[in-house]
Amino acid sequence: MFKGIESTLAFTQYHYQQNPQNIEDNSLSLTLKNSHEKLLWDFKLEQHNSEHDFISASLNSIYKLSDLTLGVNLKYHNKTTQTPELQANGMMNSWELNLQKPLSHRIQMGASYKENHYQNQDQTQLGNSQHVQLNGNYILRAGYPDININNYLTINRYDWIVQNNLLPKNFWELGSQISIGGIAQNTLHRSWKPFGTIGIAINDQQNIGSSLSLGIAGMVKGEDLLSVLLNYSQGVGVITNPVYGVALEYRF
Repeated sequence: MFKGIESTLAFTQYHYQQNPQNIEDNSLSLTLKNSHEKLLWDFKLEQHNSEHDFISASLNSIYKLSDLTLGVNLKYHNKTTQTPELQANGMMNSWELNLQKPLSHRIQMGASYKENHYQNQDQTQLGNSQHVQLNGNYILRAGYPDININNYLTINRYDWIVQNNLLPKNFWELGSQISIGGIAQNTLHRSWKPFGTIGIAINDQQNIGSSLSLGIAGMVKGEDLLSVLLNYSQGVGVITNPVYGVALEYRF
């Protein structure tokens, strides 16, 4: 679209099993991403058709120093997965600061701090939260099919607005994810290539949770990339009900 800027058009659909009726969220998004080596950023604008139609936006930036990476992320009216009620009807404004430091060419450690403000799609204010995360990433194999192992520990604190008590209790979570072929989702290539991620987590609110993402990506014509992604999760965070998602992304 512009020199040095990559654009992605994506359609995402989620179904939420809520009583007395199921809720559906359909969204169409445009993402712009630059390719500067030292300062990377991506901006996303998304139109949601749900219980109440709304627009969300996010800006993620990464500044690379010699041996340290600094990231700042800002979100406006983004979807949130904190509880089943928030997942179906809520949205959040947030800011996040994170640091990443490589220990070797295969191992990277990181830490982040994040603050969220929650509200329903009808603008009802719900409360705030603070999150601290420590993570470590190990590159088991570079080059497709690339294999990455990520382990994390999160500490989560919530401040409720009493009359709208939809936020979870404070909790910590320990989790691990293995991703295979993730490069296929983010780089241009002519052949169709599969990719996927499987995860497991345990916290002090649930027993054991799991997540699974499977997808395939390939070139349609010229310098573009189409990817199809299926998502499933249950018991990750504080959501016990299973969550299913389907996403289509077209990058050009």
